[in-house]
Amino acid sequence: MSADPARLEVRALNKTFGSVQVLTDVELTVAAGEVHGLAGQNGSGKSTLIKILTGLYPPDPGADYHVDGRAMRLPVRWPEVHAAGISVVHQDLGLLDQLTVAENICIGGFPTSRVLGRIDRNRRDRLATRTLERLGVELDPATLVASLNAPERAEIAIARAMRDHAPGGGLIILDESTRALSGDDLTRIHTMLRRITADGSAALLISHNLAELMAVTDRLTILRDGRLAGAGLRTADLSEEEAKAKKAQEELRNAYKETPREPGRRSELMPILPPPASTPVLADGQEVGFITRSAFSPAMNAPIAFAYLRREKSAPGTALETSFGSGAPIALPIAR
Repeated sequence: MSADPARLEVRALNKTFGSVQVLTDVELTVAAGEVHGLAGQNGSGKSTLIKILTGLYPPDPGADYHVDGRAMRLPVRWPEVHAAGISVVHQDLGLLDQLTVAENICIGGFPTSRVLGRIDRNRRDRLATRTLERLGVELDPATLVASLNAPERAEIAIARAMRDHAPGGGLIILDESTRALSGDDLTRIHTMLRRITADGSAALLISHNLAELMAVTDRLTILRDGRLAGAGLRTADLSEEEAKAKKAQEELRNAYKETPREPGRRSELMPILPPPASTPVLADGQEVGFITRSAFSPAMNAPIAFAYLRREKSAPGTALETSFGSGAPIALPIAR
């Protein structure tokens, strides 16, 4: 890693929508020459963070945002951060099938003639060819994008994002843009990312697929419920099981959902799937729910115990009793 300032550095990032806090004191540092992963389940705050970094959402006051040591104005002005070297490939890739490879690469930055301001097709094709050659992509710039396969389409989207980056500079953000790929196709894009970062450019890969992030990234930042569960963790020093454990609490919460409320009636906390075996949970001798050990957490690769409590019968501070397992007392916090 370079000793120069971080390619991207964000500190004290918070975001609220009305009374709901969706990001709390988030920080993110991406070094030059690295592939950095951003992990988290749906709802963890990944998308909100990227939307702030690219100017779609304003952050709450107090955040710091630097690119190559240069402070960016907040709220973010996309032309400014793009000029500083930030580019994005979104999940849908944003390609136009009816246009050629060269036209797709140059969208948003077509070379024009000095006199009439029209698109200079020769310069356009040369720019596309240089970009493809730099990234090691062997495609004819005159090919229609509609004829390309999935990994080739991803390569063109990445090429467009890298078009204006000087060799060794810039940061490309891939926001779930590898989601449709698997196997050799995914490995092909990972190789391309390694080629991009080998000369000092940086990549930020956002994915819910932890195995993919562990395979290609140098460091990993994990979000859970809008908070940091891990910041800049060296992937080489981190097992997949350890990374999964940092996401486990969120996965447990996702095992519950609320039934729709009727006006004036409190909702009940219900399991998504009914457990095949359970034991009653009592409060003052009255059944208020059940506990089960039949669920399985992929995050922890182990069986776990879930407690399902009917809210109208269980208040915070209520003493709960259960004979589950060995009969030892179990603390069951009641969420509101």
